[in-house]
Amino acid sequence: MLRSDARPMRQADAAMTIAELCLRAAAARAALVAAGGIPPLVLLLGASFSEYAKQIECTSVDVSPALMPITMLCEAGDADMLAAIAAAGAIPRLVQLLGPDSTANVQQEATAALTALVANAESADAIPRLVQLLWGGSPANVQETAARALVGLIRDSADNAATIVSAGAIPLLVELLTPGHVVGVQSSAALVLMSLARIADNAATIAAAGAIPQLVELLGPGHSAGVQADAANAMRDLAVSADNAASIAAAGAIPLLVRMLGPGYSAGAQEMASGALMYLTLFDVGAIAAAGAITPLVRLLENDSAADVQTGAAGALMCLTQSDGSEGTTIAAAGAIPLLVRMLGPDSKAWGQEFATGALGNLARSADNAVTIAAAGSAPLLVHLLTPGFSAGVHSRAALALMHLTYKVMNLWPPLLVLVPSLCWCTCWAPALQSVRNGVQQQH
Repeated sequence: MLRSDARPMRQADAAMTIAELCLRAAAARAALVAAGGIPPLVLLLGASFSEYAKQIECTSVDVSPALMPITMLCEAGDADMLAAIAAAGAIPRLVQLLGPDSTANVQQEATAALTALVANAESADAIPRLVQLLWGGSPANVQETAARALVGLIRDSADNAATIVSAGAIPLLVELLTPGHVVGVQSSAALVLMSLARIADNAATIAAAGAIPQLVELLGPGHSAGVQADAANAMRDLAVSADNAASIAAAGAIPLLVRMLGPGYSAGAQEMASGALMYLTLFDVGAIAAAGAITPLVRLLENDSAADVQTGAAGALMCLTQSDGSEGTTIAAAGAIPLLVRMLGPDSKAWGQEFATGALGNLARSADNAVTIAAAGSAPLLVHLLTPGFSAGVHSRAALALMHLTYKVMNLWPPLLVLVPSLCWCTCWAPALQSVRNGVQQQH
């Protein structure tokens, strides 16, 4: 009944029945692909539906018997189904449905289907049409769906990101952050800007377009926690640049980000806020500490159920301890040391181990802190981090921590002499071994 010579009503009924069956069972989806049902269904995307519209007494031009079924099948997420739909030529037909002659409902349905198909290389052809849908004249639901489709396209390909920027997306996305837009639109726009900001040249362009004040405004208490988290996420990637970090701080972001570290915010929001603060700390330690960030960051280290939150907090604390100011004393007094030592173990993520090791190495420059770090059982954990299988960053930070500990703690060198020789075959940690030996010799 999907044949081109069938009546539109029969085609529509058949298309909807097929979609409903396929959504209920993976076997039905496989059977549809095997029976060759996808190509005729896709062909209906480009058919004329005037007769069908008359039969159901509908005058809207968005009537399409195939569009909704195609969207439903795409959103089911079956890889074979998505590949079959793309191979049948659905992407260019869906792109055509994003044009100005289509209604908002058609644009939203087509964009939703394209969002599920973005892993296909041809989907880059949709970028100019998707960017056009970000214009202020588009309905909010269409803008939100288009923005989320762009996020998928950026994730799929760096070339897609360049095409999105060339299509003029950045100023449109910045405008979608402004007051007056619904929450979903603001969140989606922030996510696209975050994805684009991971490319250095884009970060400067985004800042020049005025995104930073708008993102900071979205951190305020008048916005939902989800919007705040997405804004902090974008800010984290923008803050990698020193100029952007200065602009973010000047716009008043620091106390708002510190506020997001506290109770009442989701683990995701806390992770994004601590990540943004980590990069901001690289450029202004004093401002972060003065805003009261230390205590809530230490408390986040206690959250064993959220490894990403612990990692972000450890990264911020590592950066806060990079100077010889009073921050290290405050961090130690807040109880951070045993929590950081615990993160050296195998249950932590790789970045968490590196950040915790870096923070402990910085803290160990103080004799009092070094004694506390050694007493917490850090030495064997740090030596283990010198072995193969860990990154060069972990190796260098563990070596630095051990060097500071052996300089400061008189009774640490005997057990280290027991631990260290068993690792002497590993050339990747030779500088670390020399650092430890130097410290032992000075103590002895």
